[in-house]
Amino acid sequence: MNKLINWFCDGKSMLLLIIFVVFGAQSEEINNYPVPERVQRIEQFLANAEKNGFSGAVLVSYKGKVLLKDAFGYADQKAKIPATTEMVYDTGSLTKQFTAAGILQLVKESKLSTEDTLSKFFNNLPEDKKKITLHQLLTHTSGISAYSSREGDFDNTETDEFFRKIFSRKLKFKPGSKHEYENVGYSILGRVIELVSNENYEAFLNRVFFKPLGMTQTGYLLPNWDSSLYPKAYFLGKKEGETDIPKYQKANRVSWMLKANGGIYSTLPDMHKWMSALANHQILTKELIALLIDKHVEMGSSGNYFYGYGWAVSARENAVWHNGSNAFFYSHIIWAQGDEPLQVIMLSNMYFKNVTRMPGKIVNIWKNSEYSPDKFKMSIWRPLANLIWPVFELFI
Repeated sequence: MNKLINWFCDGKSMLLLIIFVVFGAQSEEINNYPVPERVQRIEQFLANAEKNGFSGAVLVSYKGKVLLKDAFGYADQKAKIPATTEMVYDTGSLTKQFTAAGILQLVKESKLSTEDTLSKFFNNLPEDKKKITLHQLLTHTSGISAYSSREGDFDNTETDEFFRKIFSRKLKFKPGSKHEYENVGYSILGRVIELVSNENYEAFLNRVFFKPLGMTQTGYLLPNWDSSLYPKAYFLGKKEGETDIPKYQKANRVSWMLKANGGIYSTLPDMHKWMSALANHQILTKELIALLIDKHVEMGSSGNYFYGYGWAVSARENAVWHNGSNAFFYSHIIWAQGDEPLQVIMLSNMYFKNVTRMPGKIVNIWKNSEYSPDKFKMSIWRPLANLIWPVFELFI
């Protein structure tokens, strides 16, 4: 199954291991590679990508200063409507970092601990689920099994029944014994936030994070979005899809298939506010943000990639990152740490392998004056996108 998905797009339900190479720390002037030249090269790379079909919005900031903020390509390919930096994109699994931060906010308020077990929050649990910890859910080491529904992300199962079904499923492995990326663990964390805060998940995030930071364009249902800022989105850069916001609004709810693990919509300016708040410790303490992006559990066997709480960690590159997609939209953030803190945010309304590699290429351009990125190309599968989609959809 995963081989089929990776063949076309690098995957959807799993965290994508998009590797970027860092060639060592460099000051602004070392090797005759000043910041303006770095920015110019990134701008040229993105301009060329736009000429070859890329669309989306990109922001690059360095030491807290925005050096590049621009939109590229079309929000609507047929109508030739240009993309803008204010448009509203599905952030996919970037949602998980909001959920993880929400859990740590409750830690900050002394209302829970990451070592608390599920038995503290849910009644009538099967014996094998009782000792699963929030830490294990946060790091995808709980062993909780995926749950599928014919309705997909818009399954309308009521809350209690949904979690009864989740907890009744057999564990994939002994909790804490391995890492395996799984969306539904973050749905459980979202429900924990609701039970502890006595608030709806989105309302809680809005109160503690989004409203204080001025992130008025971020959420599921609460933002007062302008529908003219909804871009079309494109599987393999070709098959047209729509924003899910009208579906949320029609149902007046968000399914637990999606809530807290994906599907939050946002804009480039709002995501920059979020990343600035993390970097400046505006929303959580320095110690809790360190916990958010710590190397909690190894991903794979290279000794370089780890998972924190809603963030992946690259030890050698001293950076954290995450991405997300619903197979039409694609989002990706890279946050380089250390003496030269760099943040790259990309929100795109197209999804295929070459799109997923762009943020890493931007980092490489920034780090090394001799690095020459491959030219952006549209997917070779693009002409067959409408035929491929029905098959692809069976596996996501």
